[in-house]
Amino acid sequence: MKFLAERMLGRLAKWLRILGYDTVLEGRPDMEANLEELEKEDEPRVILTRRRKKPGPSQAYLLHSDDPMEQLKEVVVTFRLTVDEAGIFSRCSVCNRALVAVSRAEVVGQVPDYVLAGHGTFHRCPRCGRVYWPGSHLDRMKKWLAGVLEDDAENSLTSSK
Repeated sequence: MKFLAERMLGRLAKWLRILGYDTVLEGRPDMEANLEELEKEDEPRVILTRRRKKPGPSQAYLLHSDDPMEQLKEVVVTFRLTVDEAGIFSRCSVCNRALVAVSRAEVVGQVPDYVLAGHGTFHRCPRCGRVYWPGSHLDRMKKWLAGVLEDDAENSLTSSK
């Protein structure tokens, strides 16, 4: 499932990307321009909005909460999104591109030396160049996400290995 989030939903978009979902953040004030561009894609996107007046017939979903974590939970539950280790942290949280695995040698000088020495797995965003690695924040974020989504047992973070 793919999403298009209004500009005001930037934190929600970031967290959907962290969960591995292709989420475009509205880049211009006029939603119609974005809709025209995105209509060319093979898979339609669900529009996430906080506006009472929805930008299109039934293609938009009106979020009920102003809180980004409540919004995340609402989207996960409403669209029955799968939240597992296979997809989590697979997209750039900044620009939405799928991350690609890179070798340790390719990130020399781009990450701190202690990170280079302590980790063997690295991923890079092919668009913005941001480098990601499974640091101590990974387990903290998984626990935090599990807490946010705890009421929906189907969507607890599970390993697909």
